[in-house]
Amino acid sequence: MISLLRGAVALFAVFWFSLPVQVQSSIPVAANALTPAERAAGWTLLFDGRSLAGWQPSEQAVWSVEDGTIVSRGNAPGILRTITTYQNFELKADFWADDTMNSAIFVRCPTELKTDLSSKTCYEVNIYDPHASWPTGSVNEVQTTLPERLQTAGKWNSYEIMLEGSRIVVKLNGKTTVDARNDLFTSGTIALQANGPGSGGGVIRFRNIRIRPM
Repeated sequence: MISLLRGAVALFAVFWFSLPVQVQSSIPVAANALTPAERAAGWTLLFDGRSLAGWQPSEQAVWSVEDGTIVSRGNAPGILRTITTYQNFELKADFWADDTMNSAIFVRCPTELKTDLSSKTCYEVNIYDPHASWPTGSVNEVQTTLPERLQTAGKWNSYEIMLEGSRIVVKLNGKTTVDARNDLFTSGTIALQANGPGSGGGVIRFRNIRIRPM
């Protein structure tokens, strides 16, 4: 009887250890944090989730940090730009805008705070679904998503923006919306815009802003 029990235990052990190991592959990553792989690849955070350190505002819009996001609300236009300048890079950022907010991410911007930011002074990656010519996903005066209009208002979305030399690539929620070449601007700061349609109000939020210089 003892030998039979020992044999059964041995068979069970062989069966148990031969079962496939279930590995949890989708571990959630905290907002405004880098994974070990991102750190190893050279990514850094532009927003720590707690403060506006490394950013400087201009114009009238009020920027604040709420629940781990950079927020601006109301009808006053304004810009929040990085202190550091960048030339060639990959930039990732999540954004949430209501359907009345006309916003954008500007790249390769002038460092002078008194300089107005627009498609005439830097590249403007637009955030405003109903824009007549440059809806969300477009780079103003460079390449539009029209005739397609992607619906982003009222939910979180992700931008991936790559600038290398004269090449500009934009991905919105994983879909390439711009792949173009333009050599008007070569380096500068990164800026967030709060504008509202004709200064008509709205809410814009940003989080998970990270960059990898190239």
